[in-house]
Amino acid sequence: MTTAAQSGAERRILCPVLIGRDVEMGRLGSLLRECLGGHGRTALVSGEAGVGKTAMLRHFVQQARADGARVLLGECTEIDARRPFGPFMEIARAANRVASLPTADKTTAGSDRYRLHSAFTALLGDLARDRPLVIVIEDLHWADEASLELFPHLARKLRDVPLLLVGTYRSDELHRRHPLRPVLSELSRSRLAVDIALRPLSEDEVSDFLREAMQLGRPPTVEFRQAIFETCEGNPLFMEEVLRALVERGDIEYRDGSWLRTKEVAEIVVPDTLRDAVLERFRTLSADVQNVLLHAAVIGQDFDFDLLSRVIGSDEAVLVSALRAAIEAQLLLEVSDGEGPDRFTFRHALTRESVLLELLQRERRSMHATVGEAIESRAGEDAAALAEELAYHFDEAGDHDRAFRYHDLAARESYRLFAFARAARHLERALELAMDNEAGLGELQLRLADAANLGAMPRRALRAAEAARRWFDRAGDVRGAGVALTRIAGCRWQLGETRAAKEAAGNAARILEPLGKTHELAGAYAQVARLASLDFDYSLAEEVARRAVDIAREQAALGIQVDALLTLGAAAGQQGRIEGVAIQREAIELASAHDMVDATVRGLHNLRITLYATGSSGAEVRRVDEEMFAYCRRHGIRWELVCHDEAIYMVAGGDWDAALRVVQEVPGESVFFAPLQIFEAFIQSGREGPGRSQSLLDASRRRLREASASHRLFGGSIMARTALLGGDARATLDVLDGIKADVGRFPWPDIDEAVVCAIQAATAIEDDEARNRWIDAALAEDPGGRMLSARARRLFARAERAASAGDFDAPIRFLEESAALFNQSVVPFGETLARRRRVELLLRRGAAGDRDAAQAELTAILPYWRKAKATWYLGQLERWAADLDLDFPVEAPAAAQSPTRPARSRLTPREREVAALVAAGLSNKEIAEKLVIGERTAEGHVEHILGKLELRSRSQIASWHTGGNPSRSPS
Repeated sequence: MTTAAQSGAERRILCPVLIGRDVEMGRLGSLLRECLGGHGRTALVSGEAGVGKTAMLRHFVQQARADGARVLLGECTEIDARRPFGPFMEIARAANRVASLPTADKTTAGSDRYRLHSAFTALLGDLARDRPLVIVIEDLHWADEASLELFPHLARKLRDVPLLLVGTYRSDELHRRHPLRPVLSELSRSRLAVDIALRPLSEDEVSDFLREAMQLGRPPTVEFRQAIFETCEGNPLFMEEVLRALVERGDIEYRDGSWLRTKEVAEIVVPDTLRDAVLERFRTLSADVQNVLLHAAVIGQDFDFDLLSRVIGSDEAVLVSALRAAIEAQLLLEVSDGEGPDRFTFRHALTRESVLLELLQRERRSMHATVGEAIESRAGEDAAALAEELAYHFDEAGDHDRAFRYHDLAARESYRLFAFARAARHLERALELAMDNEAGLGELQLRLADAANLGAMPRRALRAAEAARRWFDRAGDVRGAGVALTRIAGCRWQLGETRAAKEAAGNAARILEPLGKTHELAGAYAQVARLASLDFDYSLAEEVARRAVDIAREQAALGIQVDALLTLGAAAGQQGRIEGVAIQREAIELASAHDMVDATVRGLHNLRITLYATGSSGAEVRRVDEEMFAYCRRHGIRWELVCHDEAIYMVAGGDWDAALRVVQEVPGESVFFAPLQIFEAFIQSGREGPGRSQSLLDASRRRLREASASHRLFGGSIMARTALLGGDARATLDVLDGIKADVGRFPWPDIDEAVVCAIQAATAIEDDEARNRWIDAALAEDPGGRMLSARARRLFARAERAASAGDFDAPIRFLEESAALFNQSVVPFGETLARRRRVELLLRRGAAGDRDAAQAELTAILPYWRKAKATWYLGQLERWAADLDLDFPVEAPAAAQSPTRPARSRLTPREREVAALVAAGLSNKEIAEKLVIGERTAEGHVEHILGKLELRSRSQIASWHTGGNPSRSPS
């Protein structure tokens, strides 16, 4: 063995200082100073695996403790991800405050979750008031659902106490449907967290890293630096692991106080992967140490000494010696804080994954069985809390009976804590394990249908409900079959399959009616009523909903009673009857008081529509929106319905960036995704022109084909708005002619706006027949006649009719009122159309002062579109103004572009070099070859340039580099 393989801290390949993280540490230091000053702050540290998040946090924690803050650490691991509130329970244990948290005895799911949120908030708030507190939660990408709900709750609730909440996550783990994505979107939307993204090290920084890690007196040679940089792409962990592998092979060795190459660079074989590098070191360890590491890897990413000792059965001295050797080989870290049990962790998740590859499947199963039995023997009354861990180990061990038992228990525990997606996963596995014993399989499938539905997985819920129906049919269980059909109806409606949903709900009621007035029948009636209301059959909806309410009251079925009341209130409200508001509020209060979270959310959603229909202003409706969003944040809900309503809210307010973030976090299974796609198309048209939005519109049309009449009408209204925004008047009329029969049956401002779009489109293409047809439709009374937007629509139509007769005075007055009413309804495109038409009529009338009034009206149009960054549409408005010989007001310079720091100075010298090559038309691969860097590094530089300059495309970089206006360059 070479001297390089000897133990001793001075012989380890570790970079003792942070390289390339001064800016990120500075931002964390600034947040720490605010915390020490009494303010609550939140930070999110992200980066790819091995980029140095943990190392940077380790330095920061030392700094925070030195500055007088108390630091508590919680870590999410793959196994802990199965345990609700895992990292926060770890923090409570470290603070010796577990006893202050409530137990779950005799509480419902909603109240227990809310009590736990409040308890954690109170616990951390109390600790922070005693002494400034830093909470670090590592690896949020592995966090359980309950922790993901609690994290933003704490960020919001603890802003007035000296607490800094820091979360880290792997950016390369976040696929489109990753549960962390909506949490990040919420924190970003609410401006609750500072984002600190760690990039790979540059080639110059790699040189500094190698110099420090290898204790060199001078920079490494260019050849050696480039070999390491190209292999590891600036990833610090990968570099350390590869260097250690070179040490083990003798390609570099320790002499005279530093590491030296023993071969020419051309002769050094650099390992291709981190896994190879880890395994090369693992195989140099003794058999005893390897055995300890293998058992530890089976236990999980981190583990405590006592459990490892139980599993291996070794003498304590032998085990301690083995752990020490593994730590010196830099495969493990000791993470004990001196207060809890002795704990250890693999230096990186990739390290553990590499070690596990050394085991045969048979060996793994045997070890998992031993681990499961060791945990079970010490679980005692805490079996529910450890159910997910036990289910995992017994499943891996092939012990199906115990795996089923613990998956079932873990599902109940997850459901109790609103971790519905996790509950569904446990139930799916429990069903697989229960196939040999079909007793109770139907009820298990119904539980899965409920969990999947509440977990925003309607297609999975539908499959479970259909399987339950087949099981109940075979068993001759009419009651169970009726319940399953009711679930099927709800799932099919969620998926936009309204005809099939109505058939299923009708069949459920038909087969349950002979059983008498049962709560199952009330549930079927409630579903029938809801679907009737969504198809505008309000009389049937009210009749059947009242029947459901009566039976539900008799049967003390409060959940079904609330569901039916919500439909009853919606049906009344959508016909303009004010009692609909009172019924909705009654149902919402009942649902909220009894922790019926799904019913409360549906009620607030329906109340928005009812308020509009009965004459409330947009400001009043937006207050209900905010009540709904706050409620959903408090309970950790990110259903597509909620995202749909958030997108409407954001688009109406001009925050298109926030609306796009909402769209991007939605999985896209339910009927609510089609309008979201159309909103995205609307934004694309406004910013980039109509060309790129067609595929989104086509996809949404397909999704809406079998949806309820209300969804088709609402979707069509947004589609028509998008077509007119993009300048396609004929497409606007085609869309609206297809839904004209239902216009007026569903009261919503966007539909009134769509009618105005139709009139405007017909006027633009001089189609007098269509124009008169839509003016008649606009002037017709409808159930939503109380609505401000309905009055705005009628005023616009009256203005058009009078203008066609040569009268300008009345139309100009009508359009002024119409624009004001659209403004109160928060329908900005309707307001813009009214103002644009008023500008044209003012200039046609030509009286003294009319040009000044037209100029003022143009100025009033622009703020919304500028806030929305609707570059393309603003260009259209500018050309329209020029054609009318009006001055187009110049936008004030953005505050963010400080004259003391021009945009060019935000870029590093390397980034400016890359920008120049982008402007010259080079691809990432060509840039990489030109600068002798990796292609991924070149891609990273381009992404950094786009982010720093707030641009969207390479062509905009080119325009910026040449001194042009990047907002006008094509995307």
